[in-house]
Amino acid sequence: MKSRSYVADERALTMLAASQGGYFTSKQAAAIGYTAPKRNYHVRVGNWVRERRGIFRLTTQPLPVRPDLILWWLWSRNRQDQPQGVYSHQTALSLHELTDAMPSRLHMTVPGAFRRSAAIPKAVVLHMADLPPSDIEQIDDVPVTKALRTLIDVAASREIPLADLQLAFVEATRSGKITRAEIAAAKTDATQRDVLRILKAKRGKRFDCLPAALKACPTFIASNGFDNIRSKIGWAYRRLQEFDAMYVDHCRTNASTISHRDDPATGLHIRALHQNPVPIDIGLTLSDALYALRSGLDQLAWQLALINNPKPSRDVCFPIYAEVKADTPKKLGKATAGMPPDAVVIIEELQPYTR
Repeated sequence: MKSRSYVADERALTMLAASQGGYFTSKQAAAIGYTAPKRNYHVRVGNWVRERRGIFRLTTQPLPVRPDLILWWLWSRNRQDQPQGVYSHQTALSLHELTDAMPSRLHMTVPGAFRRSAAIPKAVVLHMADLPPSDIEQIDDVPVTKALRTLIDVAASREIPLADLQLAFVEATRSGKITRAEIAAAKTDATQRDVLRILKAKRGKRFDCLPAALKACPTFIASNGFDNIRSKIGWAYRRLQEFDAMYVDHCRTNASTISHRDDPATGLHIRALHQNPVPIDIGLTLSDALYALRSGLDQLAWQLALINNPKPSRDVCFPIYAEVKADTPKKLGKATAGMPPDAVVIIEELQPYTR
C-alpha cells in the first residue's frame, strides 16, 4: 500500500507535468520530494523517461502535439531552474500559422545574460534579446513572440523573402493577430518603426495600379465584383483549414492498420502495415477549396482587365505556370491583356517559376 506522502508527491508531480506537456526537471521533482535515488528508480522501472540531462517525462501522460517545443524550452532554464527561452523568428512564424515552411531548427530568443557552459545543440538557434512581456504570448503551452514582433524580427534577419513577410503581415492584421495598438506601440521604437514601414510598404504599392475611384468608392468596388472575389478567396481559405484539420486527424487516428498471420510454408509469423484509403470527404474538401480559389483568381483577372478594356478577351484569366517554356510569354500576354502594367508585374512575380 502506498503511503500518504507517496500519493501526495505523485499527485503533485502529475499536476506539474500536466502543465508542461508531461515534462519536468530534476530540480522540480526534487522540490516535490523525489531524491536522486528515487528519480533513478522511476527511470529504471519505466515510470519516467530521461529525455535529456535533468529533464524527464512521465510515461503515463500522452505526448503533446509538439513535444520538441516543451523539451527545448525546459532546456533553456537558468541556475534557478526557470526557463528563459521564448520561441521566435521562423519558429514563431510557423506557430502563428503565417507560413507554410517548417524550419529545420528551432529559433529561440533568450536574454542577453543567458549563458551555457555546454555547446548549444544543433537543433536550436539562439537569438539574444531582452523581450518585454508585451511581446510574448502562449501557444501550445510555451512562450512565443507575438505575431508583430515575430515579423519584425524575421524581416530584420532577412532569412525569408520580404514579399512573403508582407503577405503574412496583411493576413495577420486581417485575422486580428496584429492589433492597431501593437502597431502604434511598435512605431515608438525607431528600429521597429523602420522595419514596420518596410512590411507595410508593398502592401499599398500592390494596389497603386487601380484607379483612385476604385480604391475610394465602395459602390464601385461592389458593383465590379471585388466583394465576390473576397468571398471566394475567404471560402477557399476556410476550406483549406478544414482540409488540414481533417487530414491531420486521419493521419493520427486511421492512417494505417496492422494485420497478423502465420505463414505455414515458412513457419514465420508475418505482421504487415496497411495504409488505409483517405476518406472521400477529405478529397472533396480540398477540391472545393481549389475550385473556389481558381474561380476567385480568374474573376480577379477579369475585373483587372475591365479597368482598361470594357470587353476583355476570352483568353483573360489568372495565369499560373510552374516553369518557363518557349510560349509562356505569349500565353502570359493573352491572359493579362488589358490589365494595368503594375498588375501584370505583380502577377508575373507571383508565378511558381519565380520561386
